[in-house]
Amino acid sequence: MIRRRSRARSTGPDVDTRELVRWRDRDRCRMCGVHTWQIHHRKPRGMGGTRDPLINDPSNLVLLCGSGTTGCHGWVEMHRTAAREQGWLVSQHADPRYQPIDHEGQLLFLTSDGKTSPETTTTRKGA
Repeated sequence: MIRRRSRARSTGPDVDTRELVRWRDRDRCRMCGVHTWQIHHRKPRGMGGTRDPLINDPSNLVLLCGSGTTGCHGWVEMHRTAAREQGWLVSQHADPRYQPIDHEGQLLFLTSDGKTSPETTTTRKGA
């Protein structure tokens, strides 16, 4: 009997979404500007993954330098309250499309089409 190894379920964004986020963020950390390709989920995936369709939506993804313990990504993980206030983290109950990031003193909404906007065209939800 031949046993097949089960493939681990991918919980990250697909290739097209990754490219869209890299293009939007110009391959640079949104916090400090250093060149990086590390994608951060503003609304965390959770230990076992999630079925939330917005988890890998461009509005929930942002490039940050470092890992979960270093660089700007590390800062977000170590300063979760401040990171939530600035939009780098989003509550599990909130919609990232309606949660702006504080980028260089300007509030920017990350959109599902891979762009940014200084305001949302719909009523803010999930604040």
